[in-house]
Amino acid sequence: MNARIKPQTTATRTGADLTVAERRRVSRQVERHFSKQEWKEAERFLREVLRRCPEDHWLISQLAEAVYEQRRYRGALQLQRKAYGLAPRCPMVRFGLATAAAACGETRQARRLFQLLTRTRPETLATGECGEGLRWARGLIADAQYRLGRLAEDEGRKAEARRRYQKYLQLVERPALSIESRRNVQARLRALSRTP
Repeated sequence: MNARIKPQTTATRTGADLTVAERRRVSRQVERHFSKQEWKEAERFLREVLRRCPEDHWLISQLAEAVYEQRRYRGALQLQRKAYGLAPRCPMVRFGLATAAAACGETRQARRLFQLLTRTRPETLATGECGEGLRWARGLIADAQYRLGRLAEDEGRKAEARRRYQKYLQLVERPALSIESRRNVQARLRALSRTP
C-alpha cells in the first residue's frame, strides 16, 4: 500500500469535518511520515485527528495503511472495512481494502475489488468520487493489474499472471502514477516466461 491520494477537499465545513486548510496540513503531515516510513508516528497522528472527525474515510484509510505497513494486516483490514462502509465507491479505499484482504488470505474479496478497479475506465476514476486525475487513475488501474498478477502467480495460474503483468506494463507506457516498480514487473514477467 502507499499514500497516493490527497484528501478530498470540501469548501464548506460541517460538524467535525476539517477545513480545506486543515486537510492540506493533515495531508502534508501524513505524507511526511509516510515518506520517512514513520508508520507508528503516522498512526499516532492519524488517531489523534480521527478523534475530531471519526467518520472521515480518507483518514481511516490512511490509518489502515500505517497499520498495514507495521505488518498488522488484520487491524488494517478492519480499518479498511470501516472506510469502505463509509465510502464504498472511493477507489483508494477499494484498493486499500483489496490489498489488506490479500495480505490476510482473503483472496476472493481482494480479486473482486482489484477486478472492479481494472474494469473501470481511467477517466471515470480520475473525475469520479475521490478522483485525483488521469495519471493517478491510470496508475491505480495498473497497480490493480499487478496485484491481480501476483494473486494469479501465487495460485499457480502463470498464463493469467503473465497477461496481468503485460497489461500493467502497457498501462504505464502512458503517464501513470504507479506505486509498483516497472523493473520488478519486468523481472517477474521474465521469470514466468522461463517456466512452462
